[in-house]
Amino acid sequence: LVVSSFLCTISRGFIAFLTSLLLGYILAYISYKSEIFKELISPLISFLRSIPTISVIIIVIMIVDLKLISYTIVSLIIFPMIYQNLLYSFENIDNELIMINKMDNINPIKNFFLFIFPITLSGLLNAIIQTLGLSIKIQIMSEILTGSTNIKGIGLLINNYRTNLEIENVFALTLMIILFVYIIELLVKKIKNLINY
Repeated sequence: LVVSSFLCTISRGFIAFLTSLLLGYILAYISYKSEIFKELISPLISFLRSIPTISVIIIVIMIVDLKLISYTIVSLIIFPMIYQNLLYSFENIDNELIMINKMDNINPIKNFFLFIFPITLSGLLNAIIQTLGLSIKIQIMSEILTGSTNIKGIGLLINNYRTNLEIENVFALTLMIILFVYIIELLVKKIKNLINY
């Protein structure tokens, strides 16, 4: 029961995280290419970054379908962090190198995968390190606050343990989550160090 609940929560958290990561990368790249788009999306990013986490959770619980609540909450909270991190990486690309590539008439798609993506990979990994653990914690928090008995996950288990005053099981689950996130973040940091080496 614990393992299956753990996997349900982690899988939901990862889906929301990967969706936010992909969307953040695409929109950051568009903002890097278009100053107009950057100015248009800037107020939304500022709003999402400034709104309190608990407010996001309460609002989403009130207006979003039960099955989509956790995905929506995680995405809304970590997306602006990912976007900002990646936009910074794009904006730090050397303009002289871009001009050289244009002069060499390199295909834009080929230019992206051979030049831009490798340069921004370090920023992408930074974004993963900063938001992966947070996305799992927010996922669990949303499951707990939703209080639904129809959605299997760690949040449901913690609510059940709390009701039955099984504090040792709550601690055990918490340690399991901390260890899992630590291992994942450690692997990402190792990959980043290998790339930067």
